[in-house]
Order: sequence, then C-alpha cells, then structure tokens
Amino acid sequence: MVDILITGFPRSGTTLVTSLLNSQPNVIALAEPLVVPEGLDRHAAVAYIVSCVAQFRASALAGAPLPTKHVDGKIPDNWVEPPQHHGILRRVLEQWGALTFDKPLGPDFTLAVKHPAEFTALADLLVAHFPIYTMVRDPLTVLAAWQTVDMPVNRGHMPNLERFAPAAWKEQLDAIGDPLERQVKLLEFQLRTYLSLPNGRVLRYEDLVADPRETLAPICPGTSDYPECSAFDPVQRYAGVDFAALMKRLQPLMPMVEHLYPDFRDRWEAKLPARTMVAKGEGNLLPQASSAPGPHAADAPRAFVMGAYIPAGGTHMAYEIGRVASEQIGMTCYAVQCAAENPDESIFEYPTRFATVTREALPEMVRPQDVLICNPSFSNGIVGLTHHCRKLMYVQGFSTFAVLDRWFDRHVAVGGFVQDFLANVYGLEAPIIRPFVDPDGAVSPFWWNRAPNSVWFYLKGDEALQTALLARLRQEVRSIDAGVASAVDWEGAILRAGDCKQPELLRKLGERRHLVTLAVCEGFGLVPLEAMAMGTMVLGFDGFGGRDYMRSGANCRVHPYPNLTGIAQDLVNAFRYPDLAAAIAGRGQATAARYSRDRFRKAWQRELETLIAR
Repeated sequence: MVDILITGFPRSGTTLVTSLLNSQPNVIALAEPLVVPEGLDRHAAVAYIVSCVAQFRASALAGAPLPTKHVDGKIPDNWVEPPQHHGILRRVLEQWGALTFDKPLGPDFTLAVKHPAEFTALADLLVAHFPIYTMVRDPLTVLAAWQTVDMPVNRGHMPNLERFAPAAWKEQLDAIGDPLERQVKLLEFQLRTYLSLPNGRVLRYEDLVADPRETLAPICPGTSDYPECSAFDPVQRYAGVDFAALMKRLQPLMPMVEHLYPDFRDRWEAKLPARTMVAKGEGNLLPQASSAPGPHAADAPRAFVMGAYIPAGGTHMAYEIGRVASEQIGMTCYAVQCAAENPDESIFEYPTRFATVTREALPEMVRPQDVLICNPSFSNGIVGLTHHCRKLMYVQGFSTFAVLDRWFDRHVAVGGFVQDFLANVYGLEAPIIRPFVDPDGAVSPFWWNRAPNSVWFYLKGDEALQTALLARLRQEVRSIDAGVASAVDWEGAILRAGDCKQPELLRKLGERRHLVTLAVCEGFGLVPLEAMAMGTMVLGFDGFGGRDYMRSGANCRVHPYPNLTGIAQDLVNAFRYPDLAAAIAGRGQATAARYSRDRFRKAWQRELETLIAR
C-alpha cells in the first residue's frame, strides 16, 4: 500500500503528473480533491488530510466515485487554456466533482493526491505521514506563466498556502503590496520548502516531458506506455511578457534556483538578448488587450457594477459601492445593464449617474486591473469564469442562487449569518461589511402621536406563501384576542416589497406604530432596520439574516420561522401594552443609528483600495 502526496509550483506540471499517473495500471491520482475546513490549525489540518487520504483509498477499493478537479469528466494534462497572444488572461477551465475510476485495483495500489498550495505549506508536518514529491519547473518560466493566467497567483496570492504558512512569514507577505514582489516572495517560500525535502523528492518538469517513465519511476514503476509529452519555448509561448524584468526580480533567489538548475543563468543569458522584447519597465510585464474606453494596461482601474439600476435592495447596495469607488477613490464607474432596467423608473434614487454598458459587451470591455462588483443573484457560474478582471461579490443573501459563483477574487458578507453560511457551506472566510440605513430627510411623527393599533404587514418573497402566512396570522390573532384582530385593517395594512419608491417607503414606515415582517429568508433584512430607524416597533420573523441586529425583547419582538403563534401573541401584547411597545421602538431606533452611511463608505473604501492594490 502506497499513499503519495504531490505538490509543486502553480504552473509547474502537477496536473500533468496526475494525468500521466492515471494512465498506469493499479494507480489512481487525484487532483486537488480536498477542501480543508475553516478554523483548523496546522496540526488539525494535517490530521484531516491523513483521514481523507485513508477514506479515498477505502472508497477507491470499493469502486465508489472519488472527488477531484477535472474537465468534463477527465483529468487533463493542463486545465488552463492556451495563451491567446492578445493580452487577455488565460482562463482556468477546471471543474470539481466526483469521478469513477473504472480500472482494476489491487489492495496495494498506488494512490497519489496532489495539492500545490496546502501540501507545500504543511510539508514540514506531512512529511512524517507520507512520501511527498514536488514538481519544480524553471522559475523564470513559472513566473512568466503567472503573468498570463486568471488565477490568484497572478495577483500575488496563493490563499491556501497563505492560510497554513507560518505566521511570521505570512506577516512579511501581507506587508507587500506589489503583485510581482509578492510572487517572488511566494517562490522563495516554495523553493525553501522543496529544498528541505528528503533527497530524490524533487522532480523537474523539463525531465518529465523528456522522459516520463524515468522521472516518475520513484512514484510508479510505469508498466504501461505513457502518453507523449510535448515541450515548448517559453518566450514564444508567453509572447509579450518582459522576461528581462522578471529575471531581475529573481536575482535574490539565484542560489536556490541554481541548486535546482545549475545552468539557469547561462541558459537564459544566451536566450534573452536575442529573443525578448524591448523592456517596458517592471510595472508593465504583460500588455493588455485594447478595449474602449481606456485601452491601455497602464490606465487606472475602472469599476463595473452588475445590475446597478435593478430596483432591488441588493443591487442598490452594489450601486452604493460603485459610488464609493467613484467618489472616494476616483475610479470611473459603469452600470452594467442586465435587462431593461432604467434608473428613472426605479424605486431608488441615484444621486450619481454612471454610464451604462450592456452585460453582453462587458466581457470584452473589462481588463485585468478593473473591478467587477456583483451580487450572488448572478451566480450562474459564468460571470466569474468569463470576466477576466478583479471580481468582488457582496453576498447579501443565501436564497437568491442555487450555487454560489466561486470564481470571484473576494466575497464579502453582509452580516454574521451569511458569513457563517459561506464558511459552513463553501469554506469561504468572508469579512463582514454591513449595509446602511439612511433616513435623512424622512420625518416621522413621535411614536405616541401615531394612530393606536396601527400596523404594517411587510410581505416579501413568494406571493402565495406570504398571503397564506398573513391569513394564518390573522387566525392566530383572532384565537388569542378577537378584539385585537377586529381592530386591525388587515387588507389596508399590507406593505409589499418593491411597491413604492424609497422616500415613500420611509414615510410609510414612520407613520404607523408597528411593522410585522413576514419575510422568511433575508440575508440581512434592511426594511425592518429602516423601520427601526423611523421609530417603529418591529415584530415578525427574524428572516435568519436579521439575527445580526435583531434582539428580541430588547429592540424588537421576533421569532424564527415558522413560529406564527409567537408573532400573534407579540402583536396582541404590543396592542395591549403600548408603553412596552414604545420602549422597544426607542431601543430599535438607537440600534439603527449604528448602521450609518459613513461607516459603510469607509469600510468599502478600505476594501476596494486593498483589492486594487493586489
């Protein structure tokens, strides 16, 4: 029984190794099958990896499907598209799922599992449990390849390596803003790690493509023929990359590089003068494709807000992020039109109007330095894969998509419930930036001056369900106190999401004493918070996401879905004991005051500045 781990530089041939090993009998090689849960320290992560490898072996012997990255059901030799020679970053075509390896296996079959990032960061601990082999490749070629791919490493990030790397080194990396300098720092860490492995554990890509059987012999005897491998000239393949500038950046790492490639300096000095383009300067290593407006890579980054003028709370908050990019950072901002939405016909007001581009034209307009701001409601998997720029998702809910688009550089959660959802379901560690409420200019009467027993029933979501819930609530109230039930104008007290413009909504929220929200699923629950800001007592469902700010009995009276009986009793009590209701409304107003526009704008300015500095 042999269980082997494979790691290596990104773009060094680790996927090729996996593909070649799978061509051999009695061998299964998995490509990045693991998702290490959040919250584990280095030792717990190693224990998790050990248990997963044991499970993979047991599942393989049982003929069960095994998790792996793949492309259309196969593990290819490379899952990044070929260079396009027009400056557009190359897409990663990988998919993730369970594959069945239809091949006979003996109990002693070889199981290889490859992960470039996690296994490198944890190599000092994993080496006590498994043989670890690493793929290396000419570091200048690797660095050139990183300039051409739409991967985090293009911007100087390897999230899963950074997650488990020693804290002191991580602090040094975090202090670096320049993407190329970060890339060199990552290469340094990987080189030191690989050179510390036992003898014979470092495999060179150049040797692999020349003779796969001999190179992979330490892992697998290679009893069947290997597929033919092809080599290429990196300068031709990565046309437009300034190799001379990259070579200069690699000089501090030369002792380690030459330990692996003794002829490195002589080989490249012979190649570079005749083959490279005239140096363009170290800040412009890869020219970008022309796209109007702003055709040059050196141009400042622009912001594109998906569906900015769609009349919904989530897209309106995305519009507000666009305002931060435009007004506080000075970025040119565009609204991406998804259908026939029109800012003049929206329920929201737009003090700053952005130029509009169509969603169809967007993929050809964006450049790697641009920022696409998007909501998870657009999560069909295509947006992240097909837009080659910096991608930022403000996750303001959990019920508007089937599967979250993971092809984004950054996910930011609207609150604690969504943050936990992203961590538990997708393994994402998302920061929180909460939305704001802005009642400025909206005047509401003193609570005691509002009509006694006045109430709004806020309905949002599936209309049939909301109507049924309101009817059931009416029955529940009648069964508790028929007098209270008869005091409510049930038909005239319905407030549906999206039925009125924002100023009118605020006015309505502030004209009655109570708001009962029947929204079942809310990422945050902005309308109840706006009701609090208007001095209105909030009752109803917490909507899950509302738990971020709702404190039942203190600033509201809410219950988890589907406790309608509790809501009915709360409404009856609010009518019976107005002093208590007024006190709760007052504390709610104090809560809403903490969700200011200024706090929102400062948080998003920091987030955007960090993103565009990568």
